[in-house]
Formats: sequence, C-alpha cells, structure tokens
Amino acid sequence: MQEAAFTLIEIVVVVVIVGVLLAFAVPGFNNFLEKEKGQNGANNLLLIYHSQKRYKLNNTLADSYCVPSACPGGDITQINQSLGLNIVDPYFTYQIAASGTNGFTATATRNNSGPCAGKAMSITNLRSAITNDVENDIGCNLWCSPDNQGVCSTW
Repeated sequence: MQEAAFTLIEIVVVVVIVGVLLAFAVPGFNNFLEKEKGQNGANNLLLIYHSQKRYKLNNTLADSYCVPSACPGGDITQINQSLGLNIVDPYFTYQIAASGTNGFTATATRNNSGPCAGKAMSITNLRSAITNDVENDIGCNLWCSPDNQGVCSTW
C-alpha cells in the first residue's frame, strides 16, 4: 500500500502562489503603516499647537506664542517639559521655531526609515491645519491628500 504524500512539484507551486500573494500584500501593508505613523505625527503636532495656544492664553503679557525653553529649536524632551506634554514618538523628530514677530511653526520630520523618510509636515499659530507640502517634495503623499495649498483637511 502506498502512503499519500505531496510531490515536490506541488510544494513548489504552493510556495510560488504564496510568494505572489505576499508580493502584492506587503507594499500595501507598508503604506498602511506609514499612513498610521503620519496620523500619529499629525496628532502630536496638534498637541503642540494647542499647548502653545494655551501658553499664550495663560501668559497674556508674553511677547510671543513660543514657550522660551521650547522655541526656537528644542528637541522633544524640551518640548515635553516646556509644554507639559508626554510625546513619545520614535518615527518623527519635532521642532518649534519662532515665526514672524510673535508666532511659531511646529514641524515634524520623519526619521530615516520607511517610504516617507526625511519628509516633513508642519503647523503654525495662524492656521490650525497640518501642512503637508507634497508638491514641493517636502511632505509625503501617503500621510494625506493635501489641497492646492498643501493643507490636509482629512487625516
């Protein structure tokens, strides 16, 4: 009596089929992950934006929106301490810079990994919308689809 077994050809066919399926699935999954990381970066920029606005409301005599120890420059540790936040993000580097006489621009730059490495998004005190400048190759089209001014209305 013969034992039932798979032939080498059958195993090879199954491996090829699985390989083809993975070839289509992996890039889509990576894009999904990048979009989620971009959403997290945008949410953190909104946290920084609202914290800067709160600082200005609580310190009406301050010359600018910028918390002195967080703006200009500062890494995420300084930003967290100055604004009372607890942002932990291994995928983006955050900075706040003075803008004009009394404004600020907060920027999130993607760290060097993934399809959007080195790309950035920003928010200013003048507009509470995230700017993702895809047209000038500053932003990443996987994060959102910006309008003609580079502003993402939906995330």
